[in-house]
Amino acid sequence: MARTQTRGKYVQEQTTKSIGKALVEQLAAQGFEQIRLEVKSLQPVSAVCGLGIKPTTI
Repeated sequence: MARTQTRGKYVQEQTTKSIGKALVEQLAAQGFEQIRLEVKSLQPVSAVCGLGIKPTTI
């Protein structure tokens, strides 16, 4: 799980969406599966949380 809420004087909702997209791509690159991005509406901008399952090798 990885989560973030962007902060800053000029942060916009699009910034959070871009970070969420990059977060999903990074989880996939690390081998996570069943990845989903959850968004929580907050002020001043939303927060995103990337969730995925890391498969085990037995």
